[in-house]
Amino acid sequence: MSRIAHVYWDGQGTTTTHRLPVDAALVAPTATATAEDYTRDSYARQRTVSPATLFESDFNDGQETCDWAEAVTATGAVAYSAPYVTLSAPAAADDATWQTRRFMPYQIGKSAMVILHAVLDDGTGAAGDIAEAGYNDGSDGWLFRFTVGGSLQVVEQESVDTGSEQAVSRAAFNVDPLDGTGPSGLDLSATFDDIAGARMIYWIEVNWAAGSATLGIVYNRAFLPLHRFDDSSPGTVRAANSSLVDPITARADLPLRFYVSGSTGGIVLRAFGAAMSSDGGQLAPGRCFSTATSAVVPVLAGLDLTEQWLLALRPTSGTRSLIRPLRLDATIRTGARHVEFRVIRLISPVSPSIDDILDGGTAVAFSAVDSACSRAEFAVNYDDPNFLDKPLDLTGADYKVLARAYDTSSMIPIAESALSELTSDIAGVRDVLIITARRLDGTVGQNEDVMAAVTWTEY
Repeated sequence: MSRIAHVYWDGQGTTTTHRLPVDAALVAPTATATAEDYTRDSYARQRTVSPATLFESDFNDGQETCDWAEAVTATGAVAYSAPYVTLSAPAAADDATWQTRRFMPYQIGKSAMVILHAVLDDGTGAAGDIAEAGYNDGSDGWLFRFTVGGSLQVVEQESVDTGSEQAVSRAAFNVDPLDGTGPSGLDLSATFDDIAGARMIYWIEVNWAAGSATLGIVYNRAFLPLHRFDDSSPGTVRAANSSLVDPITARADLPLRFYVSGSTGGIVLRAFGAAMSSDGGQLAPGRCFSTATSAVVPVLAGLDLTEQWLLALRPTSGTRSLIRPLRLDATIRTGARHVEFRVIRLISPVSPSIDDILDGGTAVAFSAVDSACSRAEFAVNYDDPNFLDKPLDLTGADYKVLARAYDTSSMIPIAESALSELTSDIAGVRDVLIITARRLDGTVGQNEDVMAAVTWTEY
């Protein structure tokens, strides 16, 4: 218990001093500390009560492989143990990455907030093993890094200028070093690195290009800022970037990422979930595209259930585009109208490949919708003269059926709630959205003339 002086003056030159008992935790920080107002975002705007959620994922029901992808080396592994995902590096030279398939589109002029729930080291790590959680892709971004036998650091990676990174330990935090002199008044100097071994909420707030990134933790239900990487003016540029004409990182669109690497081996990271929101209050509108195609679905032999693909959509190779379908339509123009339509998301098809699935191994001709943009592509059956001889083959494929529709005489919209974003895995293998059709019954020679259309936005 500390005491604080309260001095009274009677107006005649006489003073009286009383020392009142007060809890030390309530004592204001020293005059040298910089106050932080976290009721405002990184653009000094009042935070919204309900910021727009750009992405949200927990692992209560599984690994969420539609939203996350893994990459491992040697005996490194990603596994599910309800209600969390574990990343392990059992031996030296092992590593494991668990990363969102989506590269989150940063919105210029809006403050982005990343939340990461994790235990960086469950106590099994050995000296030199590393665990990370961040908003980064391994070359650019911001993250928390724990080195077993070392320290818990905040890190900025950038490949624009020097291709280097800046790692900062607690004692050098420029917002709150947690030694009792910072805005919080907290002294965690003896125990801060132990945080890595406990379930924690880590957060990263970013305004990109010439802005800043602030990293912190949630402590006693409060957002506690620790360190700010600030490139908002020449006087505050970090030492790792000698150029003031480059953005602070090469990318404005980055994934959420958990990572472990074995030096001695044994470390296990537990990931409970992650989210990203925008304090701008709305989602980016994106760029809108649309295309349509028609085809004949034949009856090849009596009761024929052969499924044909009508239209396919995927992100362009070499980009981090996010494709979000807005509306899909299908209709039967002529025939007995005994047709089933399906909307299918092929999840990063590798083996079998997209060519195996759609065209029996023959390369599928994808054509750009907008040659000036070329960020989204489509494929239609008339690109292949042998289309009718090579029906859809989903054997061994990783896919999700998003919606079904049946015979109809009018254009039928597929519910937007049934749609799914198109992304890519860590290796860059892209998802593909396809609309298919198959006859439910009929006689040989009686064909159905069908159409399909899709409208989407690209970010």
